[in-house]
Amino acid sequence: MCPNVDVHSNFHLYHLGSHTKCSLGTAFGYADVGKATTLDTQGVSTCKRWGWYSNPKLAELQSTSGVTGTPLVGAGGNDVPKATNVGTYMAKADASGKVTVTYNLSGPYTITEAHVDLDCLPIDKCAPSQYTFESNGLKDLSTYTTTSFKYPTCTSSSKAYLSVYAAVDVVAEGKACPTNVG
Repeated sequence: MCPNVDVHSNFHLYHLGSHTKCSLGTAFGYADVGKATTLDTQGVSTCKRWGWYSNPKLAELQSTSGVTGTPLVGAGGNDVPKATNVGTYMAKADASGKVTVTYNLSGPYTITEAHVDLDCLPIDKCAPSQYTFESNGLKDLSTYTTTSFKYPTCTSSSKAYLSVYAAVDVVAEGKACPTNVG
């Protein structure tokens, strides 16, 4: 049986008894301070949007801790203090250079889409639907791990970049959604 669906204030509402599932917005992965670079720094012909990328080396991804960060929703203009922290992500590579990204969202947040771009600078794809990896139609998962993809081989004048993106839902009390932040 399908839930009742309403559209209210840019949210899709799914009434689940005393709870409502709402589309909260889009999240970009924010690596530790000093490791996150804004997407809009890539020049006139590329990304003109909020969000971040980092430049992990293969050895960092192959380390025990991997590369970690925070998916942030609603950080338009890259305004981190205004964003909603919805969990964590970890990117790791195996010995052969195959990379996976694991999203761990904190309750009441869930992931419905995952997109990861791992390529060589300069960035030439800004739309998440063009990223190296994408998975749509996820069933509101709190944890999700991508299938593996290869760490890129870049020229000596370039370096690898990683951009992590997710579409995020929230389960809210009652039949109203919070203000859309993303």
